[in-house]
Amino acid sequence: ERILGTDGEPFRDYLRIGSRYGVAPQFEEQLLQVRSTKINKRAELKELIQRTRVIVGTVASVGGKNELFELKQFDRIIVDEASQILEPLLAGLLPRAPRALLIGDHRQLPAVVQQRLADTRVHDEALRGIGLKNLSTSLFERLYLTAQRNEWTWAYDQLSHQGRMHQEIMAFPATKFYDDQLRVLPEGIPHRLSQLRELALAPATAPLEETLSTQRLAFIATEPDHTNADPKVNGNEAALLIDLIHAYTSLYSGTERSLQAGDIGIITPYRAQIAHIRRHLQDANLPADDYQVDTVERYQGGAKRIVLISLCSYD
Repeated sequence: ERILGTDGEPFRDYLRIGSRYGVAPQFEEQLLQVRSTKINKRAELKELIQRTRVIVGTVASVGGKNELFELKQFDRIIVDEASQILEPLLAGLLPRAPRALLIGDHRQLPAVVQQRLADTRVHDEALRGIGLKNLSTSLFERLYLTAQRNEWTWAYDQLSHQGRMHQEIMAFPATKFYDDQLRVLPEGIPHRLSQLRELALAPATAPLEETLSTQRLAFIATEPDHTNADPKVNGNEAALLIDLIHAYTSLYSGTERSLQAGDIGIITPYRAQIAHIRRHLQDANLPADDYQVDTVERYQGGAKRIVLISLCSYD
């Protein structure tokens, strides 16, 4: 996404640490490795780094650049998605600036940890006393809970309004995770109207369509797939996904916002189910490239008009 400066123009006073593979073509010019190819003297490279206000990159790419911190003194370190980063990855980075701001949400995706919960539990009483009770917990979560416990209200805050979800979809996470403290955008912001918009679909012609035409958020029970020995595969859910795609396509056809390729995304926890769903798409003559089928970790931060979730119920 573009970041605008105070003059309304795209903000360009930054350098990106990383490679071309992780950057869109229009932002390659901001890469340090690209900018440095036009420099012939070390003094010029040093001057470029020192005069640039903002350095961006991943925790891994920036944390491994000791020479960067020798060349430039930073006033603040800002870590986005901090609730997905374990303590060891931040322990060597945060002390490099006098202030730090961690942005994240421990109620959403945690850090990916391969070990079992029993193997990451902390037994040392001194560590448990500072809130470090499990090695799979992010530094963000530990500090947030510590600040909350000690009533350090100056040290943390919580988002009160969001602009990504319709009000009816937002109701579930607001109730289950945020103590009903989450709201749609305030009045006066145009996008708020889309968060309150009523469904305007074609008439339903089947029971499944009737369910979808009256609910923006629906939970549909499926039978376990006992024909498959792999608990990470559920053919009944894969077949239902095809029915859902057909139903949504029918409901939106002829409306002002008919579905286009890429409007529907499918999330499932397992790679095996992803392959299974793709086979069902192929058998139904639905172009697999029109539907992003992926795990929740890889979907993080993405958005689709319609999101279908296959949890692979087994019991």
